[in-house]
Formats: sequence, structure tokens, C-alpha cells
Amino acid sequence: MSRPPEHTGVVIAASTAIVTLAVTVAPWVMARNQLPDPIAIHWGTTGVPNGSAPCWVGLAAPLALWAAAWLPWLTLRRRARDAAWLLPSGVGLSVFVAAISWLTVDANRHAGTWTDAGHLSMTAGIVALAAAFIAAAATMPVAHHLSPTTPKDASSQEWHQRTWSGALVLALAGSLLAVVLAGVASGMQLYVVGVLVVVGSAAAVLIRTTVSVDDAGFVVSFGPWGWPQRRVPLENIAHATTVDVQPARYGGWGYRRRREQTAIVLRAGTGIEVVTHTGRNLVVTVDHADVGAARINDRLRATGRLCHVDGDLRG
Repeated sequence: MSRPPEHTGVVIAASTAIVTLAVTVAPWVMARNQLPDPIAIHWGTTGVPNGSAPCWVGLAAPLALWAAAWLPWLTLRRRARDAAWLLPSGVGLSVFVAAISWLTVDANRHAGTWTDAGHLSMTAGIVALAAAFIAAAATMPVAHHLSPTTPKDASSQEWHQRTWSGALVLALAGSLLAVVLAGVASGMQLYVVGVLVVVGSAAAVLIRTTVSVDDAGFVVSFGPWGWPQRRVPLENIAHATTVDVQPARYGGWGYRRRREQTAIVLRAGTGIEVVTHTGRNLVVTVDHADVGAARINDRLRATGRLCHVDGDLRG
């Protein structure tokens, strides 16, 4: 996949920052004469307000969070080791702040005192969080292709390459939205929280992989935390080649296990096939698969372990 120009990320970040700032401030301006002072800023698990602060604090707090959301992207996007997370994090947090700002003002509007503010249920917070996650997920594929990647040349000793699954990101966002809407309709707050945690945790593992090649062998790390991992020691590898991966051929996206082959399919396109001496091969979709396969074969050749390599792209 071709990398979008860097200004694409700047446009996305700037437009999102401006819109979320306007949405954060707008309710305070529109309701400036309709709010008590102090206002309710915290609600208990039953939805009853149980904490207050002066109006200026109510506005200053979300503005500070909005600034904190974008400061890392503004200052670290060219230097961070994993800069791909900076743009989605800024988008997601700023959307969440804007949603909470609206909920806070709406609950306090026309209240005589902060104790008279309207109730805010846990479901409202979950909806705001889901909106933030969906907004962040929508920018993840773009952010990945804007972040620095391993050079295509063979000068470095180790090779690392990240891959995102656009299909799984969209599936996760849609699932979360459906769960939240179902929870709102049914009022089953604990059910919504439980499903969000389970679905979110499972999908977070599968939406991104990091493929690494070094002197120890071949490693596939899952998710944003690099865990769990699938390792193939160099001494177990016969050779590596590139393959044309079509998800339907492997039974779909995700972690697919067949009789003599394991496939980690995040998208259609080229991937690396690691052929092992045990007979169970590993296929992983990854950008610049030819470079990764060449790195594996170079290490095998250097140690005298390289077996026959089929140089053609195989499907």
C-alpha cells in the first residue's frame, strides 16, 4: 500500500483538533447564563451528582485535557518510536473530551444549584467512550502508513514491519457501536461494560501485528503491547518466500490454523511464508514481504542452513 503524503496527517489532526475544540467550548458559551455556579462535575454510579467546582474549572478542565490530547502528536510525531499511536490517541481523547463537555453542560443547564443537576448514567459515559474509540480506530490505518517504517534496504541488522487490519478495525468499531446501542436500549449497563472489555481486548490483539527478523529467527508480535508473540527459531526454518494471500483462501481474516499451516491474515496481498523443518509453515501478511523473506534467507545462508528457495511469488 502506498504511503499517503505527510500533510495528510497534519490535515486530519488539524481539522479534528479545531472541530473538537469548537464542540468542547460551544456548550459553555451557549449556556453561559443558564448554569449554576458552582456546577456539578462528578456523578456517582447511580447517576446522582456528588461533586462540584466553579464554572471556570468546569471549562478549564476539558480545555486542559484537549491540549494534553494533542501535545504528544505536536511535539513527538517525528521522533516517537511508535508514532502511529499519536494521531489516533489525539483524535480519540479529544472526541471523548468534547462529548463529556456536552454531557456536563447539558446536565447542569437550568439547575438551581449543582445538587439539582440532571442525572448522568454510566451508559452516557460508555457512549462517549465508544464514540472516542470509533474515531480513533478510523484514523489508525492512515496513522500507520504515516509513521516511520523500517528502510527497504538491507543495511540494518534487524527488520521490523507493522501491519494494520482495516477490516478488523471497522468490524470492531461496528461491533462496539452495536453493543452500546443495545445496552442503551436495554439499560443493561454492566452487560455493556463486560462486552466492551471482552470484545475490545480480543480485537486489540488482532488489529495490528509487528513482524521482526533478527539473528534469533522470526517473531510475530500481536496488538499494541506486542503480546502475545509467535516465535519461529532460526534453526527451525528451512527457508522463507513470499506468497499472495487471499483471506477467503485461508478461511477469512485473523488467526487461521489449518492442518499443515498457520496463517495470520490482516489483509489481502503479499505476505511472508516461513517454511519450517517440522512441516507446519507460518504465513503472515505484511508490507514489504520480499524484504523480510530476503532477510530470513540471508541469515540462513550465512549459517549454512538455507534449503531450497522457490523464487516465484506463489499463491
